Amino acid sequence: MAVLHPHPPFGDLTYYPTSRRIRGTRGKDTIVDSRRAVLVWEPGKKVPIYAFPREDVALVSGPAAP
Repeated sequence: MAVLHPHPPFGDLTYYPTSRRIRGTRGKDTIVDSRRAVLVWEPGKKVPIYAFPREDVALVSGPAAP
C-alpha cells in the first residue's frame, strides 16, 4: 500500500523507515539485502533515495561479472 507524504520535496532532510525488503545485485553478487532500509528525501529533491545499515551492505570491488 502506497502512502503519499505531504508536499514533497521537503525543505528539511526527511526520512521514513520502510517495511519492504530491498535487495540489490551487481552481476551475480548481492550488494545489499536489507529489511531495515530507510527512504531519505534530501532538501529540494523530488525523489527519495534508500539508506541502509552498514551491516546490510557487502563491499565488492572490481567490475561486475558478465
